[in-house]
Amino acid sequence: MRHAVWCLILVFLIGSPTGAGEVDPFSANDKQIKDSKSLVNTYLNREIIRILKTYRKRHKKHSSCEDVSLHIMRNLGTRKYGFIRMDALNSALELWVVSNREIDRIPGYGYEEDAYDCQSIYAPKLKFFGIWPKAVDPTININGVYFGTDKLSHFLGSGYEYFSRYLDKKSKGMDDYGAQLYAIRWGVMMEKTILGLWPVGVFSFADLEANYQGFLMAKDLCDQGALQYKNGAWELVRKIQFQHYVNPDWDEAYNPNSYSESRQKEIRKNIVQFHKCESLNWSNYYKRQVLYEKKIIAESSSRNIEGRSLSSSLMKMLSTKKIAQRTRIYHEILKAGYQGWSYQKIHILFRAIDSISESYLLENFCRKNR
Repeated sequence: MRHAVWCLILVFLIGSPTGAGEVDPFSANDKQIKDSKSLVNTYLNREIIRILKTYRKRHKKHSSCEDVSLHIMRNLGTRKYGFIRMDALNSALELWVVSNREIDRIPGYGYEEDAYDCQSIYAPKLKFFGIWPKAVDPTININGVYFGTDKLSHFLGSGYEYFSRYLDKKSKGMDDYGAQLYAIRWGVMMEKTILGLWPVGVFSFADLEANYQGFLMAKDLCDQGALQYKNGAWELVRKIQFQHYVNPDWDEAYNPNSYSESRQKEIRKNIVQFHKCESLNWSNYYKRQVLYEKKIIAESSSRNIEGRSLSSSLMKMLSTKKIAQRTRIYHEILKAGYQGWSYQKIHILFRAIDSISESYLLENFCRKNR
């Protein structure tokens, strides 16, 4: 039923100025962008406090913490499409970031968007369902991780959808891991269909990572005591640190997409036509890859966050033993049969992604197109 609702919403969106976005991973990964985490943190915490103030006036004081967290995510990450409120393809946070001149980005303000789009890997123009033209999203920097602004809407909007489904399954007696896997499977199906492959021919593993991290933030609001009932009202007693949920797997240059056959053909043509491989500053690109690997090791050691990324969490859920080795690309979970879980079982559970092409890191993509 909910899939049918999504299809109706997308029919409405084709005639609207909003829609799912994509980022060109060749555009910014070798360049310098200023960190915007403090600005985004200020926005998020201000909005959560505002939402809690309105919650006090409209809801019973004995709501559970999970009810309050779901209400926060609904207000941060959804929009009304007609009479239905669903995951926002362009959340208020994303729209605020894109329009905020204090936030450094590539392309920078003043650069003609049409020129940027026409030189991207999606040239001559990214189109939603082949009909409605969409601008290629800018890239920003949060705590040293580069990602497209579309990930902000995935974080809040799909994060809400994951959390809603998770709570629903938990309320019906499903265990924690099973409820999480149910939500993740929904995200995979959305990428395979109406949020990825169908409209733009892109399956983004980075989108799935941002989805999952939004779910974790919603869960952490209660599990880590950020929300507390004090003095007759729910309060945010510990500020959200957005950078704790952003990891290198948000970056499509590091955690590369898979594409439909027709989309990959167009991308290869544009890589050659616009000399993407020759113009990339490979020295800077590799420095960023090294920084990412160091960041993963440092954060895992200092904050004990093993199992916090989507890939490592799935490894933890799908294995009978603890898996310490980090796996970046979702395909590896589908291809490998870990102890206690056969490939066939994983394949059936997630309906493995057979209709899309192999993922390539930038250097491998360039090697294949020389």
